[in-house]
Amino acid sequence: MVAEYASTENVSPYGVRVKTDRPWRPDTRVLVKSSHGEPWARARVVYCQTLQSKMFAVGLEFFARAGDWIAAV
Repeated sequence: MVAEYASTENVSPYGVRVKTDRPWRPDTRVLVKSSHGEPWARARVVYCQTLQSKMFAVGLEFFARAGDWIAAV
């Protein structure tokens, strides 16, 4: 299991875009945790885009609507 801190760029009831230090392979299943603790959300990597600053933008799609998770962000 790999853990990584990421900063949130965009969030919706269906997914989130985060900035990470390393690339993530599309279709990888991930567990997303709010920096405030609970709740958790299961998601899959939809895309990984290289950014100029040696960072990566990763698009995640939630497996279920994550309204409570959005309120925690």
